[in-house]
Amino acid sequence: MRFRDLPTLDLIRAAICINPYYFGSVAIDGEYYIDGTIKEPLGIGYLLERYPGRKIVVVLNEPIERGIKYRVKNLIEGAVGSLYSYEISLFDLFIQREQSLCTDIKTCLENRNILLLYPNFLGRARPRTTSPAILKETFSQGMRDSEKVRLFIAQ
Repeated sequence: MRFRDLPTLDLIRAAICINPYYFGSVAIDGEYYIDGTIKEPLGIGYLLERYPGRKIVVVLNEPIERGIKYRVKNLIEGAVGSLYSYEISLFDLFIQREQSLCTDIKTCLENRNILLLYPNFLGRARPRTTSPAILKETFSQGMRDSEKVRLFIAQ
């Protein structure tokens, strides 16, 4: 569902109903909705189909090298999410989510019209970082990443 087609607060609420962190769902015209990123983490296929030949910048707040901890995380989220009854299996969606994300990352890396920015967590700030040196390095890396965007768009 697109916000342009149905600009309502219910649609915004549905977009943030992400299980297992929030066990809500929103009914719109008798259909129930939850956050779509469970099923389609990046949605790069949709963007490529909708905007063929256009340049796309993807900013990912996670590492692109996906280890076992991400699969375990999705397994746990799917198990907890399946405790709440939905018409679809959230467990299956969470298990498929990691594979979908890996496929989308691969697509981004292989397509010359897509610039994928992702963090290198070595020397970068984590959410609770207070070290001025690490915060300055993270800021500097962000500035370097913004230069990559400028150069990519100018090509």
